[in-house]
Amino acid sequence: MSETIRIIIIEDDEQQKNMYRDAIEEFNYENGVYVFESVMMNDDENLPRLLYEDRCDCLIIDLNWGADDVSNSGNRVIQTIVKNKRVPIVVMSGNLNLLEEDISDSNFFTKHDRTDLFSDVLNEIVSIYQTGYTKALGYSGKIDELLNEVFWKYLSSNINHWENIVNGTKEKRILRYAITRINEMLTLEGEKHDDYNAIEFYIKPSLKDKAFSGDIVIIEDKKYIIISASCDMEQDNAEYVVMCKIEFNEIASLLSKVKEDDVKAKDRLRSFVNNAKSRYHLLPPCRIFPGALIDFQQVNCISREELDEKCSVFASVLPVFAKDIHGRFSQYYGRQGQPQLNLDDIITFVKK
Repeated sequence: MSETIRIIIIEDDEQQKNMYRDAIEEFNYENGVYVFESVMMNDDENLPRLLYEDRCDCLIIDLNWGADDVSNSGNRVIQTIVKNKRVPIVVMSGNLNLLEEDISDSNFFTKHDRTDLFSDVLNEIVSIYQTGYTKALGYSGKIDELLNEVFWKYLSSNINHWENIVNGTKEKRILRYAITRINEMLTLEGEKHDDYNAIEFYIKPSLKDKAFSGDIVIIEDKKYIIISASCDMEQDNAEYVVMCKIEFNEIASLLSKVKEDDVKAKDRLRSFVNNAKSRYHLLPPCRIFPGALIDFQQVNCISREELDEKCSVFASVLPVFAKDIHGRFSQYYGRQGQPQLNLDDIITFVKK
């Protein structure tokens, strides 16, 4: 059973549009898994209606729409889409020099010269579609389904609570109310909590302007994680900031053995994933971070002034994980222990 990928193409040149049609027809004939369904347009007159009424998995756009288009309308449409919609954009133009530089290249925004193979562009779109972004975040995707559920199930019966709240904070509070419920709905799978991918552990780039509790910071080419209490950092009560050093060597060596399917290395990695060693906490490896260990024994202290002056924030740890790091750090230094009991003596007693 094939899946349909819906694309909108804005292109004024009839010859170019025919080339696109032929390439799509050939792709659909040769590919049994994904089939492209395209809408060709000369301009953006009907674009808002199409984006609202149906799912669009990608927009392919030319920058200049004929001799009379002195304003290069493609740039205007791109800016509007990036600001208001969640649709990946492929710029396909013979005038890429006309592209405004406000948007950085990314998986959701790519540029191609008109002479590039259109089949390569289609395969690029397939690769992004396979991630599932449309079903999760696209119009009428999972995010809209969850928002609708929160709207009718939770907000509809509680909205009066916000009647007397000062203007300017209402929107933020309602959004936070909705997002916390969506987060819990996503976390639960049936009656069990779902697991997380390693990349969900981090927020990169960080959302905050200054270093905060749970942030991974760089100071003099070394990485640390801030352990000071969130309330002290939030209220500027932390004259000095406590950090733990992040060590990379052991995990790097371990991961190289895991690549070779070393069974002992996999078992050791599992113990770090489960945080079985009280001294360490795993920062998991993923595309944006190579993986490392927080060493609770390597504690540093730095003045808040010096922190703001010398450090740069590499990433933030998602709060649900940062709380556990803080808890384990406190637990590590709160251990009291007891004298070692004589096991042989106990066994002797039991045998009697």
